[in-house]
Amino acid sequence: MKKKIIYLLTVVVLFISSSCNNDFLEENKKQVDGYHLDTPLFVQPVSAYTEASVTLPDLKNKGFRILQYPKIIHFETFDGHIDESGKLSFRIKVDAYDNPVQLEPQNLGSIILNVEEFGLLSINVQSINWGMPKASVRETLVDFDLLRDRKELRIENFADGILFYKLTKKPSWLEVSKSSWDSDNIKTGDVNYLEPNRYYTLFLIPDADELSPGVHEGEIVFETSDPEHPLLKINVKIRERTYENPETMIPIEGEVVDAEFDKTTNTAVFITRNPAKLVAFNADTGMKKEKLLDKNPYCVGLSAESNTILLGESGQMKFIDLSTFTVKEKVVLPYIVVDIVDGENGHYYYSNKEGEIYSFNLSSKEVKKQFIADSFGYGIKADILLKVGNKSQLALTGSFVSPNGFYLIDAAVPDDLKLVHYWHESFGKKLLTSEDCKYLFSFTSSIYKFPDENTGNTIHLLGELSLQSHTGITWMHHSALTSSVWISYSPYDPSQSWFKEVIAEYDDKTFDLKRTIALNEYVATYNGTKDYYHTSARYFFSTKAGNKLFLIKNIDVASPPADTWHIEIIDV
Repeated sequence: MKKKIIYLLTVVVLFISSSCNNDFLEENKKQVDGYHLDTPLFVQPVSAYTEASVTLPDLKNKGFRILQYPKIIHFETFDGHIDESGKLSFRIKVDAYDNPVQLEPQNLGSIILNVEEFGLLSINVQSINWGMPKASVRETLVDFDLLRDRKELRIENFADGILFYKLTKKPSWLEVSKSSWDSDNIKTGDVNYLEPNRYYTLFLIPDADELSPGVHEGEIVFETSDPEHPLLKINVKIRERTYENPETMIPIEGEVVDAEFDKTTNTAVFITRNPAKLVAFNADTGMKKEKLLDKNPYCVGLSAESNTILLGESGQMKFIDLSTFTVKEKVVLPYIVVDIVDGENGHYYYSNKEGEIYSFNLSSKEVKKQFIADSFGYGIKADILLKVGNKSQLALTGSFVSPNGFYLIDAAVPDDLKLVHYWHESFGKKLLTSEDCKYLFSFTSSIYKFPDENTGNTIHLLGELSLQSHTGITWMHHSALTSSVWISYSPYDPSQSWFKEVIAEYDDKTFDLKRTIALNEYVATYNGTKDYYHTSARYFFSTKAGNKLFLIKNIDVASPPADTWHIEIIDV
């Protein structure tokens, strides 16, 4: 008749020389059916006699004798006694043997004992070697922000040991999955393993349906069998939209028509229509000044000393003190003024929509139409003006033809402008240069050496800005302090399957790309739908210190156009 005996196995020899952490092993009550113990005795090589014991509650106060055993095991004595608690113990030492790192135990044979008044008892002897693992993760912070796609988390074990790991903590809004597409989620408390010199990619799946608006943070924690890295911790963040714009985004009423920036005071000056306003905004203090205009504005500029605003309107132009916003001079005209610059020679120069160029004498207040003859004796037409550095020269181009050409004009005689040279090139909607006026920027991404009277028939091309496939450049700006050429343009974004505007920074000497900055979205109601919309930086300027960009943006929608303009100042 077979006997069933409840036992508890304790082995002092186990893992004396092992480097493996056995926190995942739990004690279990087992049964003996007849004479064969169904749980093995685990051993490791040990040179001194060490006690091993088996607790057999149903076999108390009985003698035993060892009859058979693996030859790598040596017993101090072959006879023993089971005490009154059922503890069967013997002292053994174990020879060295081949013990490779592997997940499954190695079978070493059996110990057979003859127990008084019971009979034969067989104990299977095994060895296990999980080696020395090394637990690590590539990411210590996973920020989902507004995205809800799965993100990868790679657990690594680049060492000669088997790594056991167990998920013990995670946020309620996150699941950890073994699958890149299915919901094969790991449960808290589940034990997994990783073989030597391997890694395993897990997938983090956010579920933000129940989250309140704002930023939520949490921690993923894995317990591991690596004694040097018993815990792997990964911080996780997610943001749920509030459908409210932050205070750092300042709305602008109306449509922005033109803008300038005074770096001496870090003040942006811009004009709007519907309503017609002149606005000055200081990037350092956040102070804003506004002035309602009696006519629709078309252009805005600054005097050479940056203390006077040059304002072109429908049927007039005004010169306004920047600090007080008081009108210093108003000149009524029979046409629309579309561009105006300070000639730094006692004259302002401006253009109208017909491409006619005029001078305004600051002393005599005389307005004089300038006839500038081209090489064939015809008067040139241009409506975009630029003062050329510290020279008595102007640069002119037109917005009504393509290529719009480039005229270098001599202004040595202030009220009698003369053509120096013409180049059949195209530069876009605005003539933009480096701060020292040595570079001329093209909205086609080309950078030219600014031409002078000695330049031949071709303007020297210095380089090209490398752009991805895009729909065009929106704006360009130069920061001498940081040696940066900044542009805003719309490269193709595969995640959106459309073109999405960014700001890119290039080195102003090598023209290599330094970095790309994503534009923040803006909450607006468009066509009756309140949502987050992509934005476009129509105008932007670097501050005096070069550490911030002053952006004037609008939401980027196709049709119908929107007037959801706003200011944003970003650290760069």
